[in-house]
Amino acid sequence: MADQLDNQATVQPVAVASSLRDQVATIKRALIGSPVRKWLLWTSLGIMGVIIATSIGQVLLNRWNQPFYDALARRDMAAFLHQLMVFAMIAGGLLVLNIGQTWLNQMIRLKLREALTLDLIDQWMRPARAFRLANAGAIGVNPDQRMQQDAAHLSDLSTDLGVGLLQSFILLVSFVGVLWELSSGFVFHVNGWPPILVASPVYFSGDISFGGLMMAVGAFNQVHSSLRWFINNIGSIADWRATLMRVADFRIALDETDVLHDKEKRIEFADNANGSLTFEKLQVASPDGCTKLADQHVEILAGERVMITGEPGAGKTLFFRAIAGLWPWGSGRIGLPAGETIIFVPRVPYLPAGTLREVLNHPNGHAPANDADISAVLAEVGLGRLSSSLDRVGRWDHELGDDEQRLLGVARLALRQPKWVIIDEAMDAFDGPSLRRVLSLLEKRLPGAAILNIGRGQHNNQFFPRSLTIVKDSGAPSLKPAHVRAGAIEPPPAAASLHHRK
Repeated sequence: MADQLDNQATVQPVAVASSLRDQVATIKRALIGSPVRKWLLWTSLGIMGVIIATSIGQVLLNRWNQPFYDALARRDMAAFLHQLMVFAMIAGGLLVLNIGQTWLNQMIRLKLREALTLDLIDQWMRPARAFRLANAGAIGVNPDQRMQQDAAHLSDLSTDLGVGLLQSFILLVSFVGVLWELSSGFVFHVNGWPPILVASPVYFSGDISFGGLMMAVGAFNQVHSSLRWFINNIGSIADWRATLMRVADFRIALDETDVLHDKEKRIEFADNANGSLTFEKLQVASPDGCTKLADQHVEILAGERVMITGEPGAGKTLFFRAIAGLWPWGSGRIGLPAGETIIFVPRVPYLPAGTLREVLNHPNGHAPANDADISAVLAEVGLGRLSSSLDRVGRWDHELGDDEQRLLGVARLALRQPKWVIIDEAMDAFDGPSLRRVLSLLEKRLPGAAILNIGRGQHNNQFFPRSLTIVKDSGAPSLKPAHVRAGAIEPPPAAASLHHRK
């Protein structure tokens, strides 16, 4: 995950209801910017050429009906055998074309899926967008499904419907031309008459041969089949329309997360040359009021240990995110210690897949800790049994319990030895013995670090001699409920355990 937190990162709720034209234009922009766009273009031209060639083959096959059936009517064995040879050549050519069309169809599906998926992932992985979208309402639910399943389904439907529509249109034009040539002696009566009955007066009058009659029947059947394309595919068209809306609106939402709420007031960030952390008239806006410190002017010096408490619902996590720069709405000023790295520890630790050694060194720009230091720290937090598994690859977020994951996050913090640490309620989950081990470890491993613990305040006051209080002012100006849903102040499911800001 990224080490730097953008102080302009935002949580952007989005409600998208774009038109069909906007949705199509959005997908078009995604494809134009795709690295496989040239391949898609040439493949599309190739399948168009194959469809045209197939239509020509179908017309030739239709024309073959006349000499074939005329040979049958004359009982001409030589002509009959000759037409069988002609049929074999036409059918063989159509078989090759059908195989080529199927291959091109599948390749267009694959490349179109690749183009859409890569575009959506690229948009989603831009700085802070995943966080904003996770708190943007229904449009941000299950983004992985939209990027994988919906993009794949849209690609398959678009390819099949597009190729089918093009093929039906070309066949329609081709066989309307065939019927036009045959229509000179025809007298039409609609109202439920099938083509063979329509053409029968011409046949019985001797103006058309039996082969010509069968040729007309085949042409009518092709026209009829082409005209029924919309009826036969109405369900697929509706499915395509719904899938297009999901994919396009998702991409539009990703774009809009960067431009919404530009008119909202934002918290000011600055660097303090004296190396302190300050809060000047800080107010964090939320849908149901304003979160702030009871004291308007707060300065925390290097090495201080401060407990920040608040009643349930006061917005402690929201305050934590405001300091981290993930929630910029509000007013006032946050002064950060110039040149220092602040480590932010949320309630849920992030443990990447890999060896335990890599987990403990993540994210760490310094030289990896040696085995002796790692083993000692693990023993101090009560996870000494893991010392023998440093080079084992595993999904540690699955193998370890919740408390063990939090303890592993504390061990990682101790190995990194930062000078500034801000914790969001992570220590509230520890029981008495675990909490004592954690406080002892922090006392020993981070003796000169400034530690701010946001929580319920049920901890050793000797370790946190200074306390501050977070209060909720429901009468203060807040974000409009239409812009931010109330649940947005809850932490995202994949919150990282170690962030830092310089």
